[in-house]
Amino acid sequence: FGEWALRVSHGGPWKLARDVPETRAPHDALVSPSLDARGPMPYETSVPVYVRRCAGGGAREAGGRFHDLVDFCLRIDSKRANRRTLEALIRAGALDSLGENRPSLLAALPHALAAADQHHAAMAAGQNDLFGGGGPSELSSAPAIDMPVLRDWDDAERLQGEKQTLGLYLTGHPIEAYQGLLQGLTSGSIAQAKEKADPNARRRGGEPKLIAGLVVDVMQRAGRAIVRLDDGTGQLECTLFSEKAEQFRHLLHEDRLLLAFGTLSFDSYSEDFRMNPKELLDLDEALRRWGRGLRLTWTTSPVEQIDALEQCLAASRVEEGARIRVQYINGRARAELSLADDWQVAVSHQLLRDLTALCGENAVEVRYRQPTVATG
Repeated sequence: FGEWALRVSHGGPWKLARDVPETRAPHDALVSPSLDARGPMPYETSVPVYVRRCAGGGAREAGGRFHDLVDFCLRIDSKRANRRTLEALIRAGALDSLGENRPSLLAALPHALAAADQHHAAMAAGQNDLFGGGGPSELSSAPAIDMPVLRDWDDAERLQGEKQTLGLYLTGHPIEAYQGLLQGLTSGSIAQAKEKADPNARRRGGEPKLIAGLVVDVMQRAGRAIVRLDDGTGQLECTLFSEKAEQFRHLLHEDRLLLAFGTLSFDSYSEDFRMNPKELLDLDEALRRWGRGLRLTWTTSPVEQIDALEQCLAASRVEEGARIRVQYINGRARAELSLADDWQVAVSHQLLRDLTALCGENAVEVRYRQPTVATG
């Protein structure tokens, strides 16, 4: 397992991405695989312990805590961990304790490796007699480098780096940014939907579910498309047969947030639930189709915001869409009003971001209608 964990930097993370969600409780993030962690590691069957053991765990136990990135490069076995592997470990968070942040560590890595190579070459040539004793004194004269300090990645960038390296999101999940929108729209998480589903229900039986997840894998097989969705609590395999596969082909891109609408059926071969979706939608299409109303909360004078609100809504106005209600609250009273029918809007993620910027966090609420299959 240890050797395999390093090979993810050369591709092939699919099995890990498929299996690891089953090793943790819903909504729990795996612990970052810090090489300076000591003692028993949590999630003994998951990625961190294996990455740590094969990438530097032996050097860590033999020589004590790593002081910085150069110290780490000096003490690891360069035959087992080349530059590409170290870049993968940085993206996975294994070296977080050795620098300001991950982009700074990536920028410093070439210089740290060059400094380590220079140090080993000098030792091999016998140019420094101070290193005969080994241990900490041997490392004290290692060449120093200037560590750049770059802007840290935001959550999306950090998680994407973990995904590219390990095939999974280690310290969180991108879908967390959409939980507020999905909570009132979907039938719950993948884990919750599976828990409530009846394993004895026939393929066409049961109540339709609306499930959201990020696309982590797409396979094309004999006119079918098999799409695997992941929401951090579990994964759901969706099979699209020829007509549906062609209809939704434009949506089947890795890391895209999709919503699948259909019934769950139990597959005895894989011993898991799967879905043959009747509908597959991206977030904007789901918001447009099922968003029936918006409720905005103002705590500042409406006079100061009415012009900005009009500009914000103008591009999204439609004849039939979501109706808008505005709740105004101050220290003495509250009032609620409904905008006229000609101010209905098509709900979209961009519109909601713009309204949140105008009204404030937690001041925009979307109300949904019951999801149904589109007709016509």
